Amino acid sequence: MDVNNLGSSLSNLIGSFSRTTAAPANPAVPNQPGADYKAAKTQPLDPKVLMAQDESQIKGDALEKLNSFAASLDFPLDEIENSDNASTAKVLHYFDGLHRGEEIKQNFLKLNPKQQTDFCREFEASLDPDLEGLGARATQRVSMCFDLLDAAPPKLSAREAATVDYLDSFAEGADMKQRFLMMPQEQREQFCNVLDSLKGKPFAQVAFASILTNEKSWEMKDQADPKIFGVLSNLNRIAQGELCPKLKELGMDKQDMMATLIDQISFEGSVFQGKDTDTCSAASLQANLANTDPAEYARIAAGIMLDGEVEIHGGQKLSLSTSETGKNDGGRSDFDDVMQGTFVSFGRKFEAVGSDYFSGRGGAGGSMRGEAGEGLTANQILNMNQFITGEPSVIVVVTPENRQKLIDAMRKATEAGYNVTIGQDGHALDISKISDDPEYGDYIDYFDSLTGGGGGSPASSFGDIEVAILPAKFAEAFLKGELIDTSDFGGRGGSGGSRR
Repeated sequence: MDVNNLGSSLSNLIGSFSRTTAAPANPAVPNQPGADYKAAKTQPLDPKVLMAQDESQIKGDALEKLNSFAASLDFPLDEIENSDNASTAKVLHYFDGLHRGEEIKQNFLKLNPKQQTDFCREFEASLDPDLEGLGARATQRVSMCFDLLDAAPPKLSAREAATVDYLDSFAEGADMKQRFLMMPQEQREQFCNVLDSLKGKPFAQVAFASILTNEKSWEMKDQADPKIFGVLSNLNRIAQGELCPKLKELGMDKQDMMATLIDQISFEGSVFQGKDTDTCSAASLQANLANTDPAEYARIAAGIMLDGEVEIHGGQKLSLSTSETGKNDGGRSDFDDVMQGTFVSFGRKFEAVGSDYFSGRGGAGGSMRGEAGEGLTANQILNMNQFITGEPSVIVVVTPENRQKLIDAMRKATEAGYNVTIGQDGHALDISKISDDPEYGDYIDYFDSLTGGGGGSPASSFGDIEVAILPAKFAEAFLKGELIDTSDFGGRGGSGGSRR
């Protein structure tokens, strides 16, 4: 039985013995259903609070009534209590991963029980995967949290005030302004610099402004600052800098390249590998970074565009490659030419273990089997991903026997904020989410660089998965014979990877 639906029956029971007892000054544990958490001022009291105030008063008829009510539902009282605590714990955990989360948490705990409970109910509703408008509900979820901050409006410069007026023109203008005004002055200035640098490109400006409402922009992910601060810093560096000489010689436009980068950060899965190319693995990695670590993606892009090289993990460097430029590739952008060429060239530094190449179904040869240069082998993709993302990973060789085990592992990985690259029919896809569908069961969301967009499919009809590049921390369930490890990442030495 869903405890959240106990509703008015439980509220009436509690109300029958709450009217004669004074309320505590600042009750901190929400247990009451109710209406708008912002508007609620008074409410019937929680039985646990009453027990703490006057145990002798409650132990009689009131506690007997509540136990009788729980028994009639065949649902233990302690589970009713724990369900509310679990909902609150989920909200508090969400605060922990959000910018200024500790301040938000403390202000949440100052709300009265009814306000807290109604906040939790709205929060839970925003997470319901069966409702439409996931993006809008994510925006509202963050706004609910930031509304709890006691933030005085900052004093704005004339340029910042003009930016606020611009943001006010959007349908989500109130949310955008909230986010902009709560940022420190340094980040507001960087935002204005980037917005100004995109003059003449209104669609790029819209995409950039929408970063403010992206829920993931405000995640901390074990860092000192939210992701958006790193994104702004690196975009500002591009806006203030100049393309490296090699890209200038090719006649590339910095504004166009930056607009593509912003589009990929703002709109998940919008990376395009082009037609008749063999860079699906690199494009999949681009989508992965843009979705899970946009600040790092912007840092890498800034280094490649401005300096021609950038340091990555494991003491390695990514050096600019123009091997993918100037091709008849069906409209792939200059930015993607540069990033995919650079990523693939780095991957080819590693040994091509095995004969299975993942090139993209529109790529050279269009199949797993290929000569050197036609895509990358799984081992090369693994090393490319590990050194660029910094995440130790393994190759899972997928069979009918371990397919469900892989889906379960990918679910855990995506829930923890990782994307997983898989190989299917000689093509690399980026798995972004595994969810429960009431009709189909396991449901897979993915990014496909052949289309430059996302897609979804029941796992039962998703098709064969040949290999998966899985973060090692989620691979404990697999036997050694099901994995291919690499000996390059982490300084272990060796020639490139073998079956363990």
